[in-house]
Amino acid sequence: MKSSTKKVESNIYVETRGKAMRFVVAVYPIPKDSATFSDYAKGLLWAQERRVEFLKQKAGVPEAKSPPAPVYLLSANYRPVGGDAAVDPTAISISTILKYFQEHELGKLGGKGPEGSRLKQLQEWFGGYRLGQLNSPVVSAWLTKRRSGLLGSGRKPNRSKPTQSEQRTGPQSKVGAPPPEGASLCTVKVPLTKHQRYTLKKRARTVPDAEVFPVSTQTVRHELMLLRRAIQSYFTNHQLMLPYGPWLNTLHIMKMKLPEQAAARSRRFSDAEIRAITAELSSDTQKTAIHFALLTSLRCSELVSLRWEDVKLHNLTIVLREPGHLQASKTSEREVPLLPLAVEVLLRIGVKAQGKIFPLSATGLSQAWRRAADRAGIYDGRLHDCRREAISRLVETCGLGVEKVIMFSGHSDITTLQKHYLHLDAGRIAHDLSKVEGASLMLPKM
Repeated sequence: MKSSTKKVESNIYVETRGKAMRFVVAVYPIPKDSATFSDYAKGLLWAQERRVEFLKQKAGVPEAKSPPAPVYLLSANYRPVGGDAAVDPTAISISTILKYFQEHELGKLGGKGPEGSRLKQLQEWFGGYRLGQLNSPVVSAWLTKRRSGLLGSGRKPNRSKPTQSEQRTGPQSKVGAPPPEGASLCTVKVPLTKHQRYTLKKRARTVPDAEVFPVSTQTVRHELMLLRRAIQSYFTNHQLMLPYGPWLNTLHIMKMKLPEQAAARSRRFSDAEIRAITAELSSDTQKTAIHFALLTSLRCSELVSLRWEDVKLHNLTIVLREPGHLQASKTSEREVPLLPLAVEVLLRIGVKAQGKIFPLSATGLSQAWRRAADRAGIYDGRLHDCRREAISRLVETCGLGVEKVIMFSGHSDITTLQKHYLHLDAGRIAHDLSKVEGASLMLPKM
């Protein structure tokens, strides 16, 4: 829980959040600026510099251009080529870069929700640095802490087995509520959720320290690639790539080797697992959406974007629209065939003239799936795995070739389809081959 805001100096305030300190600079009528630091001295220095900038801006003092960046700060023999040579790229604030990306580029991304969360974390970790300070020691120290989970824990590897800190005494109907009268106390192994831990803290109850788990390499890769993308975007849009592009490519943050890419997932669901998870979903709309996803192989974002206007029952297809020219997306406009069971799902909902077929958000459906899977004891099942399950079943059950499966999945690269999504059941293929008459003629009779 954060402490109350305290005034440090004129126009400078600080909030303590655990071991971190959030410095806020407020000079009316200029919009506030803030950054989070773990070191008080560094945070105060940053705040004092921003206050001077704001006061100059308020007084109408023209911003003085700094002299050209010293050559030794860039590279041994580097000279800027064209552009604004008065800019010192080493002094550009990471906070400025990330804020620019959030304001001008984030809205164009297909996954702007998750990327927005990553930007907030990057701002917290690197917002107090200048671009020239992101050297090997700084990034390596961050990388070690991030991978270990000290800057935000990763997911518990085996969530089906609560640790000692996650056990609570029961029976209890609600977190923090006393047990029913006459009930005997016993230790019930029930994981405490993030919300439950927060509720206990608000009620001044004792909450055991949360376990810290390593963060996956894929998560760290996403964060570093987003930081690189933000830096490149800033340089490109401020006409700095021409004079300082060669120097930028020599920075450690831009050329360092990223953590190893995670192995391609191959998770499949059995019929029993699908029934168990959908039974735990809280609404019929969520259940119907999952069934439709398993019959069409659509992505979650595509699923929740479907509209009744695009259903063509006369030729058993549905048109998938692009999200718009301002938003990047993997979705391409295409006509998706509908299996007979998919048509039954639509008819069961009740065909309408217009509107969204599944009035859900992608984030809400994904969270509902994960919670339902946890309640069903299927802790490693992700919603996106339904796409792999659907694609594989189109081949196994319906006998479709890859060229026809692409009409469902929308992949432009067949390699991606085969590597990440097409995982056939070897046992099922062997069972099917046992029924093929020609299979017994593979070898000549001895």
